[in-house]
Amino acid sequence: ISANQSASSLLHHNTTTTTTTTTTTTTTTTTTTTTTTTTTTTTTTATTTTTTTTTTTTTNTTTTTTTTTTTTTTITTTTTTTTTTITTTTTTTVTTEDKGQATDRFIMKINTYLYISTTLL
Repeated sequence: ISANQSASSLLHHNTTTTTTTTTTTTTTTTTTTTTTTTTTTTTTTATTTTTTTTTTTTTNTTTTTTTTTTTTTTITTTTTTTTTTITTTTTTTVTTEDKGQATDRFIMKINTYLYISTTLL
């Protein structure tokens, strides 16, 4: 009686790939407001003009003198002007960053098959 034994091992590789994606979104908003005010000052100017007129009339022995005084006043007013300018600037920046991380996991399965054959002579 002789016995022949043969053994064989079968190696299987199973690969599982897991992909993890991380998305980071950053939003930055910057608002800048600029106010500009321009003011013109009021100016008042007064001008006075005086005019005197003298008239002399002589009739026979009678002399008549007439004096006329005219006063003119001119007032000029410049109104104050105020100009306000408001400028608003808004800047929005959106940054999206994708980080892909692939992790490979190897799962090894070893299956061993044992074959025993017996030969009777």
